[in-house]
Amino acid sequence: MGRHSGRLVLGAALASIVAVGAHGGTTEAEEVHRLAFDFPLAPGMQVIPISKFDERGGSRRLLQVTLLLDAAVSADVTAENDAPDPAPEFALSLSGFVTSAFGSVETVTGVSETFETDGVAGSDGVTGSGPDFWDFGTVIAIVVDMDTTLTALDGFIGTGLLDAEVFASGGFVITSATDSTLTFNDFRAAGTVSVIYRHEVLFTEGGCCFDDGSCTYVFETECLAAGGSFQGELVECVSAACPQPGACCFPDGTCDEGFASTCGNEGGVYQGAGTTCVGDPCPPPVGACCLGDGTCQETTIEECDTLAGTYAGNQVLCADADCPPAGACCFGDGVCTFMLVDLCESGGGVFRGDGIECDQIECPALGACCHSDGSCSFMFQEDCLDIGGVYQGENVACESLSCPVVGACCFSGGCLQISRSECDASGGKYLGDLTVCTECTPIVCNGLGACCFPGGTCSLACESVCEFEGGVYYGNGTECSPSPCTERGACCLPDGSCVENEPEECDMLGGIHNGGGVNCHDANCPAHSGACCLVDGTCTISAATDCLAAGGGFQGEGTTCDTGTCEPATGACCLGDRFCLDGTEADCVLAGGTFLGLDTSCLTESCAPPCLFDLDGDGEVGFTDLLSVLGLWGPCPATGPCIADIDGDGMVGFFDLLSVLSAWGACP
Repeated sequence: MGRHSGRLVLGAALASIVAVGAHGGTTEAEEVHRLAFDFPLAPGMQVIPISKFDERGGSRRLLQVTLLLDAAVSADVTAENDAPDPAPEFALSLSGFVTSAFGSVETVTGVSETFETDGVAGSDGVTGSGPDFWDFGTVIAIVVDMDTTLTALDGFIGTGLLDAEVFASGGFVITSATDSTLTFNDFRAAGTVSVIYRHEVLFTEGGCCFDDGSCTYVFETECLAAGGSFQGELVECVSAACPQPGACCFPDGTCDEGFASTCGNEGGVYQGAGTTCVGDPCPPPVGACCLGDGTCQETTIEECDTLAGTYAGNQVLCADADCPPAGACCFGDGVCTFMLVDLCESGGGVFRGDGIECDQIECPALGACCHSDGSCSFMFQEDCLDIGGVYQGENVACESLSCPVVGACCFSGGCLQISRSECDASGGKYLGDLTVCTECTPIVCNGLGACCFPGGTCSLACESVCEFEGGVYYGNGTECSPSPCTERGACCLPDGSCVENEPEECDMLGGIHNGGGVNCHDANCPAHSGACCLVDGTCTISAATDCLAAGGGFQGEGTTCDTGTCEPATGACCLGDRFCLDGTEADCVLAGGTFLGLDTSCLTESCAPPCLFDLDGDGEVGFTDLLSVLGLWGPCPATGPCIADIDGDGMVGFFDLLSVLSAWGACP
């Protein structure tokens, strides 16, 4: 049928593209936007939105904008010679133009293309067939053009879109025929329009870590603007090791999600990357629990209630709880319990003093107390005597006796409030029931008993009369027949006190016996012992040499534990490597601290290590310390030390590495 005679391209020559590479100490690159168009002619056009050049926070600078047009104008064409004569060199001509514009750059390209037949077109006078009819098929004219600019680039810069416009127009004619019929279909322009941004890269992209642990590969300015942490140029996200958030448990039992470093700085315990606060993973808070026996434990409030203790508050240490002291409490059955004074008295006991242990005292039992009016009460002997009663003995019930009415009984040495029968038996003058000692000096008397004198003689008397006469009293209710008088006499004990007992019993107590019949009033025991304050705050009676050997403080000969309170010795206690509290050694150990010694003080002592980041202890933070961190990289072992875990999050990682690098050099 027909043959294509060739292709004619008009317009400016295609410029060369600047190669990507180093130039003047910086890097140049091209950003290409290539979009297709396709529209019918007669004439026609199409608008194509193209992205502007994004400077990405100043990380790159636009140098040149190039517009490149690559188009094809085409149609399906048939032609017929309608003249009566043949038409030699019968041919089809396509002419027109194509334009493109993008901002200040534009192209205008003319189109002129000829499509020839293979000879003379005859004429048969028949329309649409015969030797004078030619089907050219699809004819195509190719158009390539470009324009570029180095100036007025501001209009191309931004984050929005800028329209590119392509316009085309054209037509067909038949040559060498005086009369012809031309038919064409699908006359259109199609192709691509390309915008090339040649630019200078001022700095490159890198990994950017965000608070949720994610990472994107962007420029530093973009990273910081989005609230991220830039990991460095060319650092890929796969190697950025962005910190991952996790649950952080605080001492008060609350939970928050964050990073290990933030958790540690706020006093929390990091639970690990990827953990959450869902399900309440944090243990309940603990605090000081003051127990009924005066001791203190750090427990939860629920555990404290189970122990019947008093909870001092969350995060309160036992050293700061100021728990009330406990002491020996005597009950009516003679049982002794170490407990608080309030609990003792509310339970009907008698409190014997703060810090007094049950093995230091004897708890008497209750007994009958006869009053001067003949009534009886069940109470302790001490209480009975304080109100002027006559104690009948431990565990003696009021129902088992009849209390006599007492009155004044005068002796040559004084007066006693006793019954008539006791007064007569003692050789006194009874002044009558319920009378008081006004005519003679009162003598306090608690009952009658055997009174032994030197030489072994015995007489029945009350304790006060017996001692007044220089005898040794054997106790209420004792009798002279058979005679109890033996070698019982004053025994001077090591603590300077005196008891009346047998020589054998005195020896067992380590005392010095003064002979039978000698009472304590006449013994004049030397006060060579005294109160000794031990380091735990307790007090004992001992000789000065024994006290000093036990590390105590001797309070002087003749002193007793009732004359003062021994304060426990204290010293500095390191809790971790940052906190210091002054307290006793026992409290320090209970709190898991390190006791620095007696009489030390947090004002002069330091708990911090001299150089935290000097892992190998050579006096400087250097290369070997860095190798230690890298060599131990990853989770700490379940047991044993983990010296490279500087931030204490349970693993050797990025923040430990930064700590070593930030402290590089000689230790202070």
